[in-house]
Amino acid sequence: MNDLREAIAGKDSGNLAVIELSTLPRELQPIVLSVNRLLERLRSTLKAEREFTANSAHELRTPLAGALAQTQMLKSELRSENSRSRLTHIEASLQRLIRLVEKLMQLARAEARIGTSNETVDLGNVLELIIEDFHRASGANDRIQYTKAAAAALRRPVSEDAFAIVLRNLIENALIHGDQKAPVRISFERGGTIRIANDGPVLAADELKSVRQRFARGKTMSPGSGLGLSIATELATQMDATLELISPATNMSTGVESILRFNG
Repeated sequence: MNDLREAIAGKDSGNLAVIELSTLPRELQPIVLSVNRLLERLRSTLKAEREFTANSAHELRTPLAGALAQTQMLKSELRSENSRSRLTHIEASLQRLIRLVEKLMQLARAEARIGTSNETVDLGNVLELIIEDFHRASGANDRIQYTKAAAAALRRPVSEDAFAIVLRNLIENALIHGDQKAPVRISFERGGTIRIANDGPVLAADELKSVRQRFARGKTMSPGSGLGLSIATELATQMDATLELISPATNMSTGVESILRFNG
């Protein structure tokens, strides 16, 4: 009975493998059979949710990207300043809609609990790939400063996709809401801790708490949906990690710092 109880208690969204307790008494075998059937249904449901989210994201991105491209082409062909001004507003609205759709798809994936994986992966490599992507992006190349401590490593049974979503949201927040003339400092420390710090106004404790809420935004005129930090917080929890926000940033009198620490 204790073996069966512990086997069932160890199940979560990241561990839905069947229970194999062939040594159980015959009277308990029907319980194992019923639990395994339930686990199979949960695996199928989660898989369907993840596939739907991925397919929906693709289906939504394609027409929006097409509409944006057509708008930009039409804008380049027009000579009337009044018409071009209107198209500029349409272009900006489409870009905001594309960003919002992207965040909503990330939120749906977070709610489908994609954070864990059955395989242990090297998250340090994922971090460096993401930073490389940001370096290629327009305007971000000379603002991101990355440092890695000697022997820094991070291997966890975590979804690479979920980890990438967390980091992208944290880095985007730092780039968008931080001082545009100051660097964004990313450090990868021994023990697997990742710090992302930006310069800018100091946020009070209640502001740091409120910006984690869905659709909540701080005192900023920068573009955004107010979803990035709530998505990152949810996925960090699923990955058995903690996401801490502090202001001012470490060794600074200004700015905000995000600290991602993995437990264990």
